[in-house]
Amino acid sequence: MKCSTVTRQGKRFLVILLTLSLLLTTVSVALAAPKGKVSPGLGSRFRDWDENYWADEYLSRMILKGVVRGAGDQILPENKITNQEAATMLIRLLGLSKEADEDEFDLEFDDAAKLPNWARGAVALALRNGYMDLYNRHFDPEHKLTRLEAAIILVKAAKLDAEAKAQMDAVLPFRDASAIPRSAVGYVAVAIEKGFIVGYNDRTFRPNQPITRAEWAKLLDLLDRKLDLTKDRYQVKGTVRAIDLGRPSVSLLTPVYTVDPGKTYYFDDAAVFYINGREATLADIRVGDEVIIQLSPEPDLKILMLTVISKTTEVRGTVTVITTAQGTVPASLTLSSSDNTLTTYSVASDAFIQLGGAPAALSEVRVGDRVRLTLERNVVTRIMVEVNPQSYEGTVVGVNLGSNTEKPAVKINAAGQEKTFEVADYATIISAANSEITLADIKVGDEVQLTVQRQLVIRIKVKRTTVQSQVEGTIAMAVAATTTQPAFLVLRLSAGAQETVLLAPNVTVRYGTQTLTFNDLLVGDQVKVIKVNNRGTSVEIQVRSGQAQGTTTGQIVSLDLANQRFTIRTNNPPGGTSSSTGTVEVVIYYNQSTVFVYQGNVLQPSNLAVGQQVTIRGTLAGDKYTANRVEVTQLTGS
Repeated sequence: MKCSTVTRQGKRFLVILLTLSLLLTTVSVALAAPKGKVSPGLGSRFRDWDENYWADEYLSRMILKGVVRGAGDQILPENKITNQEAATMLIRLLGLSKEADEDEFDLEFDDAAKLPNWARGAVALALRNGYMDLYNRHFDPEHKLTRLEAAIILVKAAKLDAEAKAQMDAVLPFRDASAIPRSAVGYVAVAIEKGFIVGYNDRTFRPNQPITRAEWAKLLDLLDRKLDLTKDRYQVKGTVRAIDLGRPSVSLLTPVYTVDPGKTYYFDDAAVFYINGREATLADIRVGDEVIIQLSPEPDLKILMLTVISKTTEVRGTVTVITTAQGTVPASLTLSSSDNTLTTYSVASDAFIQLGGAPAALSEVRVGDRVRLTLERNVVTRIMVEVNPQSYEGTVVGVNLGSNTEKPAVKINAAGQEKTFEVADYATIISAANSEITLADIKVGDEVQLTVQRQLVIRIKVKRTTVQSQVEGTIAMAVAATTTQPAFLVLRLSAGAQETVLLAPNVTVRYGTQTLTFNDLLVGDQVKVIKVNNRGTSVEIQVRSGQAQGTTTGQIVSLDLANQRFTIRTNNPPGGTSSSTGTVEVVIYYNQSTVFVYQGNVLQPSNLAVGQQVTIRGTLAGDKYTANRVEVTQLTGS
């Protein structure tokens, strides 16, 4: 059989070979199958996995290395992997199986007795080397490993703890980034950056989702490809220097695994090839490809499996043209480089796109954006849009949690100016104590720092939280702000006492779904006032005053201060009545709760004069109209 053609029969032969290797008890050798022909009947040993399975490449390589083993006639690829299985497979990948099998370990944690004998040494080494951790003196062997836990293990196995700890403040480019604990952010950032693990096409990471045995095999395979951590003498990594189709072989430059550059390796008749997760042929391999090969045992040392490690390159430029995918034609980007050369690149359908520190879609990339593209065989697999996030610091004056028609938003007062920003659904929100919180935990009065990208908040850091309280009562008096004092309410409390509440300049007033103003507050309204640092920042009207309300404007025509009343001539009287001439005289009553104002300054009733133009808010009971607020808008009638 020519090695340049991969057939199902060849694939089956390899599976037979791999299956036999699993039956051996020596775990320190990655592959130790007996020479000679084997019974073709064993080719169906793994009845739950075939060559069309999505993880075929990863399982094949990990089985060849002795990392993954079957259970009887099954490989159980869809079973959720447990802590003890994950530890065992990791230790095998790192070439520490012999140490795990031969050494004796004292397992000093509370549930050590739950570990089966086959996992004890591997778990002990995983804990000793810091790849995995105990929680409250428990290892929990049967716990189903999650994606977040997997990412942390991979980074620790790669000895990148210091790099992870340096990135704890990273903004993760996932819509569900808020579900990742702060203590794990750096580990996920490094795992993504190094290519140990990737997100999903919907731009989520799904940190708490358990992973399967096949998925763990893939992650270990990716770790093995990216770094040179293993001690496998039957694995060779290098760059293809020459290819011979006549005597099927490749010559490799192998700076990592051997000091024999240009060594030639010949292919076994059953050899298989993989490029980008798909089976290929020797004719598809190119000079310059970086590859990993798995060899048969001595003395043959022939290639059983060749995997092309997609070699990535980076290009930078400015986007000049964007086309979307049409049928079988992929999307593309045209870049202008520093020397004004235009180059067009195809974009992979599952390309990962990042807008600064946030996840994005191709539709969010704009002509004129500066981008950094990652290419694999000249196809774009990653797009990094180079934007400069802006930082704003200020005091929160409003929070909108969003609805079906409104997006979540936060309003801050920054240097005397109020700014409102929509908040991304994947935004990271950190408390003053550096713990993960939600937008609902942000309070009016909090001092915050916003990271804003294209007018969208992707990170909120609370620098100082506010002290918040509330008071409920019935409005006995509402006095507007003047140049010398803030607005305030006098509330009658349920116990009969009174409390004066000073109001913030930007106080919000709401009644049900309506947004009102201070001037809409009425004596008799039952309200709940939220106080921040002893200033009312929010007034919620719970029960409206039972009296009818209205606004009227007119000119004072007579005064009767002794009886606390005056008369105005108006064409918009309270209640809607008017004379045939279009104007009517209305008697306005006032009391000790009525507020008199001119240009923001509080007046006394004695300051009123005939001829003044006034605007009055008040309540109408029967035919008696009592003013709550009288604003003099003009000192004379002229």
